[in-house]
Amino acid sequence: MVTTGRARAQFKWKPWMAWLTFVGLVASVPVGLYLWILNLDNRGTFYVGASFSDLDGDGHLDVIAQNMRQESRITAFGGPCIWLNQGNQVFTRQAYELPLGEVGGWDSLAADMDQDGDSDIVRFQGYALRIDLNQGGAQGGTPGVFRNRYTIPDSPTNSQFGTVIVGDVNGDGWLDALVGGSTQMVVPDENNEIVPGYSWVWLNSPDDQVRQKSGRVEILDLVGIPVGELALGDLDGDGDLDLFAAVMDASGSRVLVNDGAGNFSDPGKRLAETISTSVALADLDGDGDLDALMGTELGAEVWLNQGGRQGGPVGTFARSSHELNRRQVRQVFLSDLDGDGDTDALIGEVNQAVVWQNAGQGQLTRLGRPIGYTDRHGLAVGDVDGDGLPDIWVGKYDNQMRVWYNRGDGSFR
Repeated sequence: MVTTGRARAQFKWKPWMAWLTFVGLVASVPVGLYLWILNLDNRGTFYVGASFSDLDGDGHLDVIAQNMRQESRITAFGGPCIWLNQGNQVFTRQAYELPLGEVGGWDSLAADMDQDGDSDIVRFQGYALRIDLNQGGAQGGTPGVFRNRYTIPDSPTNSQFGTVIVGDVNGDGWLDALVGGSTQMVVPDENNEIVPGYSWVWLNSPDDQVRQKSGRVEILDLVGIPVGELALGDLDGDGDLDLFAAVMDASGSRVLVNDGAGNFSDPGKRLAETISTSVALADLDGDGDLDALMGTELGAEVWLNQGGRQGGPVGTFARSSHELNRRQVRQVFLSDLDGDGDTDALIGEVNQAVVWQNAGQGQLTRLGRPIGYTDRHGLAVGDVDGDGLPDIWVGKYDNQMRVWYNRGDGSFR
């Protein structure tokens, strides 16, 4: 008899092989779980914004952090959380309770919107603006507990990413809210097309009935413009709040002038004709008007105000020739970090935050070692420990946070 093919080796299972297989399977679970989490963690984009405010009325600055994550064009998650300052260099994280069925939104901040002496929460959901009132103060409840009270009528877009700021733009003594919309949609329209950016103003009112019925006022000169961040300040020296828009395309960032009633118009000046992600306003050169520090995809830029007090055309800014970093910038802050009376800068890059010391005339010099930070962390600048010096809070979208305490010379521990 002739047979073809290869002879099969006889295999015998040994007890030690079973034990080795079991150990391998057990050991692979943490590795597999880690790889799964890593893969999940690396999907999509992240954004964590943060700001200081005394949310529970105990005299210490707390933090509201807004977490946002986009896995795809139509899948996004967002919502605020609160870090309460216990006053002993300890922060505790508190989940933010949302009304049933409501999403957390893409941006939030704290401000006293009803003038009862405590900080309320303003949330932009992408299709509506929510005002969550602090239950302390006039509400007579527990400070730091928030309940939704006002819903600003929906924007005409389906659901749009954007940012929110507050300020009294019509001079009536009440904080108003402004939304800067990007062209990126959380949910595309029926034709799967990008809808132009939509930015608008909500005018607050001392009349409770008017406040609940007040609608949005479109900022016409920002129609179709993708806004990275908005900032308010008196840029022309006439006493009201003008608007600085950091724009995320090559059309250029711009100043919009307030007529005193909350209506903004564009005088046509253009700045930083590149993708601008962030902006902060302060007097950097000591001449009495507000200058701008902008974060862009190509680095940070100082723009000195030439209008207003200088007598030049409104909205005219000159870029400083002083070279700053050339890395991608996500967040910028302006504050007197070294206690010498002028305004310094904190620049949040993609993977670190760096202090830049003002040497006068808006000349910024890098100072000290960088602060560990990524675009999954939020940054906030404020006096955490009550010593009169601004500190730096760094927090992630989960339970991780760290405070860098100011030594008084612009360095941090």
